[in-house]
Amino acid sequence: MLGLLGGCADAAGPEQPMSGRQTYERQCARCHGDDGRPTKAAPTARDLTNRSYIESLGDRGIREAIMQGRPVMVGPEQKTMPAFGNQFSDAELKVLVGYVRSLSNSELGPDELTPDAVRERAGE
Repeated sequence: MLGLLGGCADAAGPEQPMSGRQTYERQCARCHGDDGRPTKAAPTARDLTNRSYIESLGDRGIREAIMQGRPVMVGPEQKTMPAFGNQFSDAELKVLVGYVRSLSNSELGPDELTPDAVRERAGE
């Protein structure tokens, strides 16, 4: 019985804040760089600091790129961005999309955007 209580206590614990920055650093920075600019290891990756490009994608386009992957800009290596599929929850995706947007627009706010803050900014 004690074993069951211990397992339940962990699962029902307080909600941990999600960090778009942490998710980005784990999954995206190796190609897009810590600051959103392509790395030497992936010079043909998209520049996420390009505000007009990010604005042209919008939240939906950024989300689709993360989930479905994308071809890279024309380059000698012709690599593609991998699809992350359903690896992220909806809340994680919203926070990650918010963080990606912040790389091209410092006015968007803090490094750690909570799902509530993202919904508020989106007018939901």
